[in-house]
Amino acid sequence: MELAHHYSFRVGNMKLIYAIEDFKSKGGNLSKLVVTLLEQYFFGDLDIKTASKDLVELRKIKNGLEEWIRKGKEYFSKVIELEDRMLKKVEEEAAEQEKELVDDLKNLFSEVINEGVESFINTAQKIGREPKDLIYVRLNDWAIRNNISIVEAERLLLKAIPEFESILR
Repeated sequence: MELAHHYSFRVGNMKLIYAIEDFKSKGGNLSKLVVTLLEQYFFGDLDIKTASKDLVELRKIKNGLEEWIRKGKEYFSKVIELEDRMLKKVEEEAAEQEKELVDDLKNLFSEVINEGVESFINTAQKIGREPKDLIYVRLNDWAIRNNISIVEAERLLLKAIPEFESILR
C-alpha cells in the first residue's frame, strides 16, 4: 500500500501562474513536476530516467537560453566597441572638415586678418558700405560654394575671425 499525502500551495507570482497554466494546458502533470522538483531539491541531482520529459526539455531550453544570453552579451560588447570606433572616426572627420572650412575662411578674409578689423571697418565706411554687408556678401557666396547654410557659415566665420562678433551681432 502506497502512502501518499496531499499538499496544497498558493502561488502569488503572476509570471509563474501563467507558466503553470500554460504547462497544464499542454497536458503537463503538475503533481509529477512538483514531486520531481522536490526530490531534486531535497535529495540532489535528478536521475534523468526518473525526471519528467518536461523537466528535461526545460533544462535544454534553459541551457540554450544561457548560451544565447552569453553570446548576446558578447555580440553586444562588439557592437558597442564598433559603434564607439565609428563615432570617433565620424567626429574626427567632422573636426578635420571644420578645420579645413575655417582655414578657407581665414584665406577668404586674409586681408582683414592681416590689416585688422578696424582697418576693414574704416575701408568699408570710406566706400560708403556697412562692414556687415561686405562680410555677408562674401560669406554668402562662400556658403553656396561649400554647400552649407549661412548660419553654419557664420558660426565658422566667428571661429576663424572672432573679432567679427562685434560687427555681426
